[in-house]
Amino acid sequence: MTSGRWGLHGSRVKCGIREYSFLLSWDLHRLTGGEPGPELVSTWDAERALEMNASDAAYFGGSVIEKLYFAVTRRFDLPSLSPGDLDALMLSTVLDAVRSGELVAFEVEWSAPPQYSRAPEPPAEQPAEERPPATFDVQVVLDVDGSPVGQLSLGVKEPASDEFRSLRTDGDGRIHIGHTVRGTGDVRGDVKGARLDQSAVVVGWGATRIEDDGAPPTGEAQPVRYLVKLEEYRVQDGDTPESVATRARMSWPDLAFFNWGTRMPEEISRRLASEVGCTKKGANGNSFVFSNDDRPGIIHIPRPFSEEGLVTGKMNVMRVQPLRRTGRIRIRLGIDPRQATVRHQRFRLFSEDGAFEQEKGVEDDLLKGDECLDFEFTECPVDRSFSLEIVQAGTEPVRVFDGASFEELHDNHEEEGARA
Repeated sequence: MTSGRWGLHGSRVKCGIREYSFLLSWDLHRLTGGEPGPELVSTWDAERALEMNASDAAYFGGSVIEKLYFAVTRRFDLPSLSPGDLDALMLSTVLDAVRSGELVAFEVEWSAPPQYSRAPEPPAEQPAEERPPATFDVQVVLDVDGSPVGQLSLGVKEPASDEFRSLRTDGDGRIHIGHTVRGTGDVRGDVKGARLDQSAVVVGWGATRIEDDGAPPTGEAQPVRYLVKLEEYRVQDGDTPESVATRARMSWPDLAFFNWGTRMPEEISRRLASEVGCTKKGANGNSFVFSNDDRPGIIHIPRPFSEEGLVTGKMNVMRVQPLRRTGRIRIRLGIDPRQATVRHQRFRLFSEDGAFEQEKGVEDDLLKGDECLDFEFTECPVDRSFSLEIVQAGTEPVRVFDGASFEELHDNHEEEGARA
């Protein structure tokens, strides 16, 4: 038996005359501090205690099961599901954590309070230990050049606090908390309402990776509004929008909004074709279905970002890389491949701002045997304009088109395919 001082706060579950408390296994060693820890109960007893209480609404609605669910998943919000489906998901997730050993349980016992003939004298108050004040500082900068990321909302938990505060970075990309206690703090990001083209991922800590010449970073703060962890999920045969959304623990409209900034079915279908590369339609002939043949076939799944153990008394610098939406562009040119081979011609697609460039040759022709050249350019940023030129040794490059948007090029390809 144990007094219960090891468990997660508010994690007690009654089972008959017994009472259990739960703890994340990776925290057990840290919390025991080298002294003997609590005696763990069997997995069967832990599962039985949870299942027996599953029908009690008090264990949902912001109490035990929900707290265990948040602790296991490290989420900060709940999926958009019906109440019944949400309760089932939370219980199933917690039970899986018990079976895998990620969540452990032990029995707790409370001794009866001592009886007094008169009220005991209260213990003498001990003077609080005085600790010198400290500061807690976080800065967010772009990995590419050290430019600050301002107006980024982060959850910050300073040392000796149990709660996160929502704070925004200033024009220098900094969050400063003065006059706190010495120790470590935590930061986290939220995926609720996030869009891929407004998000960034952390790629490093400390000074920027480029050589620092001592000059302050140049450029304006980037439009980064969310810090996330990103999973690039490769779709496959049998996947549906709903099954991918379940994997992401989001609704399909919310997952589509993160990827493409829209919840409109018609616009989502366009993005599935242009950016995921879907080509196959379902039985109704209206909506796309996922396939192993989809290229690039990637759905981006956001996960909440969190980082623990940031120390006081120094600047904790996060280097981030903004995310961008990309897709493929297919171009058909009425140029005889044999003539292009003789002339050693190359075909260069590039964005007007210089952020993208790819070059193709006759060997990259997708449909060999006809009198045209068909090229596919991949990972093209969808928010850029593109130009195409023919490069030939000894002559000036010949411009085929200038400043065409991603949508224009993709729509033109779709129209050519329909005519064919």
